[in-house]
Amino acid sequence: MRLIHCADLHLDSRMNTYLPKEKTRERKAELLHTFHRMIEYAQENRVDAVLIAGDLYDRKSVSAAAKNAVRDAVLNHPEIMFYYLKGNHDTDSAFADPSEIPDNLKMFGNSWTTYVLEGRRQKE
Repeated sequence: MRLIHCADLHLDSRMNTYLPKEKTRERKAELLHTFHRMIEYAQENRVDAVLIAGDLYDRKSVSAAAKNAVRDAVLNHPEIMFYYLKGNHDTDSAFADPSEIPDNLKMFGNSWTTYVLEGRRQKE
């Protein structure tokens, strides 16, 4: 089994404390690009699952652009399972509508949850 573990991505962070507006926009784009590069790496290397262990986003109010980018990345890679455990910066609003949750995205809540990752990919 090939697994990528990540945490504390803090996508859509305001980053306005120490950076000017132009650098803030640039850094936000870099973070999202890095997320996409991780997914591309997973695809290229036949990774079975990506475990996002908290703080995918940085605040309770997540922009539609950030939500859509993550949802589309997951939807466009049905061969990869994504497991998402909310962190203290995350909120339910990122995936508030259950009909928008892709089949290959499994989320952990406050109660004990288990998922079985069955052989999605065959060894070469």
